[in-house]
Amino acid sequence: MGHNITVSHQQKKISIEERLPAIQQFHRDWIYGIQRSGPQRSEKYGQYPPDCIYSVDQVPMPFGNPAKRSLNEKGAKRGNRFTAASEDDKRFCTLNVTLCAKSDEQDVKIEVIFQNDSEGARISDEELSYYEQFPDVQVRWQSSAWADEGVCIDYIRDFRTQTLQKGDVALVMDNHGSQHTPLAHTVMHFLDIKPVFTPANCTDCVSPVDRNIGQWLKQKVYAIQEDELSLAENRDWPLPVKKGGLGKPAKRKLVVKWISSAWEEMKREKKHLLNCAFVDSGVLVAKDGSENHLIRLWPKAEQGEYDF
Repeated sequence: MGHNITVSHQQKKISIEERLPAIQQFHRDWIYGIQRSGPQRSEKYGQYPPDCIYSVDQVPMPFGNPAKRSLNEKGAKRGNRFTAASEDDKRFCTLNVTLCAKSDEQDVKIEVIFQNDSEGARISDEELSYYEQFPDVQVRWQSSAWADEGVCIDYIRDFRTQTLQKGDVALVMDNHGSQHTPLAHTVMHFLDIKPVFTPANCTDCVSPVDRNIGQWLKQKVYAIQEDELSLAENRDWPLPVKKGGLGKPAKRKLVVKWISSAWEEMKREKKHLLNCAFVDSGVLVAKDGSENHLIRLWPKAEQGEYDF
């Protein structure tokens, strides 16, 4: 297999070849270790069947498209694209995306973490009531719009409430510090959640969310945003607030609406992407090794036999 594909991480390009030992160890531990141990609830996959395998990852999101990429067909043009208007908007919020390996059972809400120093105390009742009309979206508040330990613990508890009927489950996640604290480990153990941590700097290869779904959701939100901006009554959006532009409460409400729409479309129409995300990353392959050849370390990598 060709391993000359590189990715950018913290200003350094790290080739797949450099990361390959860690990736291989992850697959050995998961497929030949965890899946072959414990009660074999699935003849093909092992201890955790597809409906009991989840993956979670955080996706930073600005208000406005910071890139030139879109979901348009090749050659199509959009004349109304706008980018993040300020430093604050560059991480306007964080999506906390949880996927189930069984593509038609996306039963965990998508989460949006907004920045607020008072953790919601200064948010109006009207705004909080507005979010209630989107039952598929969980809104959280944190001072830096990121998943700190408190947010992670709240997420773990809510995740378990939504999946309790399935018995013990596996949750694939990265080594983000707030997910790796003693308290987080204790809560997951108590709630029968098996944490499966991906190796550092390898989520683009082995995290189902990072493989394609996270990027698809972002670009879909940007596409919805640009469609609404094309309407005459919305042309002032990119302007500063003093000149008629949107304030943060208005932006937050729009983002939640767009995310809900994108999330519902993904669940309804992108089941093939979900399946590919789990298979390509090696999270959903047979425990006997017969499907190892389906693992793709990078979508554009030259394919061949993958041995671990």
